[in-house]
Amino acid sequence: MTQSLETLMEQAGVAGMGEDWESAEKLYSEALAIAREKKPDMMQRILNLRGVQHMMMGHRNPAWYDFEEATSYLNYKDQIAQAHINMADLLREFDNDIEEAHRQLDYALIFGKEGTYIGAIASDYRGLVHVQEGNYDKAIATHETAASLLEGYLEEMQTDEARSSLANCMHHIAEAHLLKGITTSAGDYAMSQAERAHDIFQELGDTYMMARTLMTIGEVYSHSNEYSASIAVFKRALRLTKHPRTKARIHFDLARPYLASGKLDDMTGQLKEFEGNIGHLTVSDKAYIMKEFEPMYKSYRHKVENGFMPIPVIEKIRRSLT
Repeated sequence: MTQSLETLMEQAGVAGMGEDWESAEKLYSEALAIAREKKPDMMQRILNLRGVQHMMMGHRNPAWYDFEEATSYLNYKDQIAQAHINMADLLREFDNDIEEAHRQLDYALIFGKEGTYIGAIASDYRGLVHVQEGNYDKAIATHETAASLLEGYLEEMQTDEARSSLANCMHHIAEAHLLKGITTSAGDYAMSQAERAHDIFQELGDTYMMARTLMTIGEVYSHSNEYSASIAVFKRALRLTKHPRTKARIHFDLARPYLASGKLDDMTGQLKEFEGNIGHLTVSDKAYIMKEFEPMYKSYRHKVENGFMPIPVIEKIRRSLT
């Protein structure tokens, strides 16, 4: 029996939030086949959503083709804008093509004007591009502007989509503060933003983003030298996640507080798990990890110079990242 378009969309959304991106992609494909025949005005939205599932699985080209097709239909300007936002995020994540990512966001703002709901989302993703440029102050200011707009739209729209968009933006603010470098006040603010985002994602049942926000909370603890709390939070994130890409990030994040607290066997175990999943990382993932790996590597080398036994997996990871 063929399921309805609405049922397929609902099931795909649940699968995606649970990190079952393969099932979500198949369900969106079934929905797209129905939409092409019976409800063509839904095609742009489904293409955008299916493309995101491809991105999450690391499938760059199929994602790009979906977003590109979504821009070819003129039904809904907001969905054209969303496709350009998605293309910008793909270019940032997979290609590190900052210039073209900015260009795609400019296109998004042609179809979704600044100050609108979709314009606020474009601004939030512009902040991610600024992060990748290393311009953290500009990124934070851009995310903050987007968050203020999204707060207003949430009051007006009262939808799960608007709640998720605001939570994403708050999480991006916390991540940007982390990458800039944590002071005590910034750490408290980053923690509050990440915790608010986590609570929203928990209410929505989005276990993937619950894990991502827990990773950020663990990072704040780690940067504040609260290693036991950091380890506990990272372990919570690891229990939530399923996909090798996310697991790789968490195993790496766990290794650092273990090193800092002198639990070297535990650190080695986490790095071995990370090394086994490193092939699932995107260009953006590797850029983040390389930034965090260097201080860890220097600490490790200092220990080796003072008589600590070399750990082969650390040298192997460094070769893989450079």
